[in-house]
Amino acid sequence: MKNSNKKKLSKYLSIILLLVVIVLDLIPGKVQAATGASKLLYTIKNGEVCIEGGSPSLTTLEIPSKINGYPVTSIRPSAFAYSKIKSIKIPKSVKRIGEYAFGETPWLKSALKKSKLVIINDILYDGSKATGKVTIPSSVKIIGMGAFNGNSKMTQVTIPGSVHTIQEEAFRWCKKLKKGSFEKGLKVIEADAFEE
Repeated sequence: MKNSNKKKLSKYLSIILLLVVIVLDLIPGKVQAATGASKLLYTIKNGEVCIEGGSPSLTTLEIPSKINGYPVTSIRPSAFAYSKIKSIKIPKSVKRIGEYAFGETPWLKSALKKSKLVIINDILYDGSKATGKVTIPSSVKIIGMGAFNGNSKMTQVTIPGSVHTIQEEAFRWCKKLKKGSFEKGLKVIEADAFEE
């Protein structure tokens, strides 16, 4: 993508984010700006904080474990997609990271060069580059939303007993995935986790 197109896309995404903030501001559980210099947008619902996005100028993302006394437990899908984020620090209180939350960011591109499985804390966030027979590390407890979505090169997956949750659409549209093995420990398989 040309640099001018990237700038246009970034500008459009900023405008869309602003419109989303305006619309969400009109409904209960409204989006709020976090205190301090964090430049984060968030909602509080049922006593938990969901990070909705942030300033397009963010290059370092440090999410606090609590905002206004409420635990931060999730990051919305596409929350920081196409942003300039180069480094992240996410608290262990976050148990759900939406699909494409860091899509097309410098951080994710760098992480995928280092490993075909990108793990944030104990969440397997991205396995889009995994190939052949894949063994999930025992450090993983959650296979995140859309983690392998659309992977066309993975043929087999081994899921250890440490994994207790496979979130929605985790293995969706993995056309070549023909075999999977699970150890004891898996408690939750969310909707469309293996939909083709």
